[in-house]
Amino acid sequence: MRTRDRYIDLLRALALIRVVTFHTFGWVWLPAIFPSIGIMFALGGALVTSSLDRAVSSRDFWRKRLRRLLPPFWVFGATVLVFMLAAGWTAGDEYGTADLTWRNAWLWIFPLADPPASDLGSDWVLPLWYIRTYLWFLLISPALLWLFRRWPLRTMAVPALVLPLMTLGLVDFPDPYWDIIASLCIYGICWMLGFAHHDGKIRDLPLGSTILAGLALMAGGLWFALSQQERYGSWNVDDNPMAAMLYFTGTVLILLRLYTRMDWLGRLPTLDAIVSLFNSRAMTIYLWGNFAIFLAPYVLARTPLARYHTDDGQGMALQFAATWALIFVAVLLVGWVEDVAAGRGARLLPWVRVTPVAVLREQPVPAGDGARPQRSFVAEGSRSPYGNFVVDPDRAAQVAISGSTVVLDERPAVRANFVVDDVTPEQAQALAGARPGREDAEVSDPDPSPIVPRGDGATARALARKGSPGSDAQ
Repeated sequence: MRTRDRYIDLLRALALIRVVTFHTFGWVWLPAIFPSIGIMFALGGALVTSSLDRAVSSRDFWRKRLRRLLPPFWVFGATVLVFMLAAGWTAGDEYGTADLTWRNAWLWIFPLADPPASDLGSDWVLPLWYIRTYLWFLLISPALLWLFRRWPLRTMAVPALVLPLMTLGLVDFPDPYWDIIASLCIYGICWMLGFAHHDGKIRDLPLGSTILAGLALMAGGLWFALSQQERYGSWNVDDNPMAAMLYFTGTVLILLRLYTRMDWLGRLPTLDAIVSLFNSRAMTIYLWGNFAIFLAPYVLARTPLARYHTDDGQGMALQFAATWALIFVAVLLVGWVEDVAAGRGARLLPWVRVTPVAVLREQPVPAGDGARPQRSFVAEGSRSPYGNFVVDPDRAAQVAISGSTVVLDERPAVRANFVVDDVTPEQAQALAGARPGREDAEVSDPDPSPIVPRGDGATARALARKGSPGSDAQ
């Protein structure tokens, strides 16, 4: 059983919004306000650590994670390849453009380097460097996590030492290896901070000292960006490798140290559902963002809104709105690929549907009586779909057999909501026939959370996996 972490979910949703906003308006100060890519890699590191801890082997981990990463990429690649080929493939001197040949076409299947693009599609595929870097992190994470858990500071020092040597020209690599290794160094510390966040190490750091260290790193990054504008063309921290590494590391360190549960989000069902949607369709939103930005002017030109699409702020705001409308269309058309890739049933929109559920209750036992508590199943009515915990329906029987109490509560408190999808009253009756008192039942997540007192004096044990505070969504 896995828990939804609203803090992580909100950071990822804000990061995706920032990415689309920056690619639409190109404001160089935006990455300094919210360095979304560093945050996304840190969250990825935390989720990957959770996956590695659950995996039976490295091969099992790679199989599951690559299955989640690659199918959405393949669907996007097939679509943009058709557009680029239909428009006539030409490749000039634009970054990332190249002729499509049998020697590089395989990168559209397994993007260990940037896949080739035509002049027309160079902006569409520009964000794919993130997919390339994420893929490399997945491949090296089993070994990297092993090293980090034994020598954390020395392991994080490696990218911090290699990147300056590369930017100074003391260590050089031919294309495309320079970009690949530089990206791994820039975001490697953020990725490993995700490891530390999962293991609970960042929460143990002194708050004041951690914030001061993070601010110092951010100041160092800004200094690099401002002092090397001539070399990189602007002071955008994203464009300067050393500035990016320092600034992103400092920001991620502060954000992860300030971690909070954010249960208040559960009291805003609409906002909570939107945040959940962003996280369930994160890959789709990221991949199709630039393509939607490209299509937005052409779509507006064929609507009555064309006269409002001007070059001023109003016109840009209209184009931004049209971009998100097209992204939503992509979510509807191909977002279900993320469900299939994750081994779930395809859904048009990943809203949580809640039906009557089977709930296991423990009856009180008189003091001194050695008898085991009596257990019974009760079919409950519909509950709020925005609970903090989501229980897979095929695991409901395991929860019941474990002998622990599942509590349904509308309030998003520490005693968080449990939601069970699609369990009918008939299934509840079938579960009620489970043999009570069984101690050797197999439970997927046997380590329950601490007992939390209820207002009526009873206690509830919420079955939730300890470890990563993040969900397993991509």
